[in-house]
Amino acid sequence: PHARALARRRRAMLAFAIKQTLAKPLATPLAKMAEECADKYADTPAFIDLIDGWRERVRTSTAHTSAEAQQCKQTMLEYAKLARVASHRFRGASMSKYLKFEWRDAFAPDSAVAHPDFNFDRMACLFSVAACLAFLATHEDRGTAEGVKAACLYFQQAAGTLLFLGGELRESGLVQLTTDLSNEAIDMLQSLMLAQAQKCFYEKAERDGLKDSILAKLAAEVAALYQETHLKLGPIKHLISDGFSAIVDSNRLMFDSRQHYHAAQAHLEALEYGKQVARLEYAVQRMGEAVNIATQYNFGELIKRVFQEQHSRTVQKRDGAKKDNDLIYTEKVPPVATLPPLERKLMVKAITPPELLESVEMPEPMAKQAAVMGSNLPAGPTHTFEAKLYKPAAAAKLGVTLTSYGGEAPIVTALSDDGIAQQALKLGDVLVSVNSVACAGHEAATSTLRALSGEIKLLVQRAGLPPDGAAKPATAAPSSETREAEAAPATPPPAFSEAVSMPPPPPSFEDALAASVSQLETMGFGKEAATEALKKTQGNVEAAADLLLQDGVP
Repeated sequence: PHARALARRRRAMLAFAIKQTLAKPLATPLAKMAEECADKYADTPAFIDLIDGWRERVRTSTAHTSAEAQQCKQTMLEYAKLARVASHRFRGASMSKYLKFEWRDAFAPDSAVAHPDFNFDRMACLFSVAACLAFLATHEDRGTAEGVKAACLYFQQAAGTLLFLGGELRESGLVQLTTDLSNEAIDMLQSLMLAQAQKCFYEKAERDGLKDSILAKLAAEVAALYQETHLKLGPIKHLISDGFSAIVDSNRLMFDSRQHYHAAQAHLEALEYGKQVARLEYAVQRMGEAVNIATQYNFGELIKRVFQEQHSRTVQKRDGAKKDNDLIYTEKVPPVATLPPLERKLMVKAITPPELLESVEMPEPMAKQAAVMGSNLPAGPTHTFEAKLYKPAAAAKLGVTLTSYGGEAPIVTALSDDGIAQQALKLGDVLVSVNSVACAGHEAATSTLRALSGEIKLLVQRAGLPPDGAAKPATAAPSSETREAEAAPATPPPAFSEAVSMPPPPPSFEDALAASVSQLETMGFGKEAATEALKKTQGNVEAAADLLLQDGVP
């Protein structure tokens, strides 16, 4: 009985293997590289010993149990930080003469690629971090409230790690990578992790006895995410095991069935008996296809039984509805394709693990150890102002290069014409803080900016006197005159009045609360319960829905 219950809780969830690397002693090659570098560091021998030891831990890491996966995750995260520092310390050396890091494909271990690049080494470790998080999620006991919540968080963190990794891969410009580090594989795995996180949310809601109207929306989103994974899997399907694809397809079909199964109840309550039968007929068909895949690929007797029982319940529901309609209501059963598409409700998102957002302090070379905090500040008169940027997604391109020699506020040294940052920043600007958090060095500031999305508030110090004697927010879109001014350093910055575009005032708290309550009411929650939940979560709709689902509040 326990094994069967556990099979139900882990039914058809996917993890993926960590990457494997070969032994690579670092002491000798790094010592030679240090000799080539213009910048010298007093602690280079100690750092070489440190990173050499951690890389050997990376090589020997395994993730066959939850305890091993936790340890492996921490090892990979620690080495990823050291690899970033090493990339900074040994810049300028001819690394290809001394050192290449070889990593095997997690999907095809016989395939391997090597690059003379610490960033490549780091990104391989980040892939393994995501793999460890997925393993931990699949090994949580989702039959308990705490277990399903932990699994959901692990899957979201795995998705966040893959999103973070995808950004670094695109910025690195590396080519000739193994399948697991291709953009296609990273995007596919991210969608899969979100699908499985949403599935956890659905399972808890179903177990808590929530209304069919809510379950239909949750199941519809699970089905959509699995469909997205299925489509992204297409271009690389031939490189990945058939069993992996079968799990994705069986879940896609099962949740396509479940959304219509739950939606049929709404038709019954609306006395739409023909539409109820149409939904259930389709649900039986799709669940039958899922059972066939589970049988064909031999998922195991316990897992197959779960699919078969789901199919049997759907058939029973369909037969009862069909009998009632044939004998009593005699309504015409329309083709399911003519029915309106079902509403979806996404309850999960990619969450970047906090360890990836931690600042990494870069050492100062001996020749520059006299640098002091704020050494980037421009000479002469300066003014400070707040600049606002809008970044639609964490992966969106900011297009700004920051430079510092230690923990001082970084300076803007390059801007891309197609980046978001050029809307408000200029070359020579000093970035003092991001969202009220002080900037301590370019690495930390860059990592923070890369991880953020939505509105970003920057405190900027710029050379020259403030326009009209007062600092004002930077514009969202510079005029052609502004661009000409940026190209001519001797020309003072244009008056802010030329390009200021003030955003509309935000809605009042009462209006925002009413809109959020209305959104929760459409999910089936009562107005009073929704209002209380929103007050407890400071107006966060997703958090309020999660709270209501945990408490089983209708």
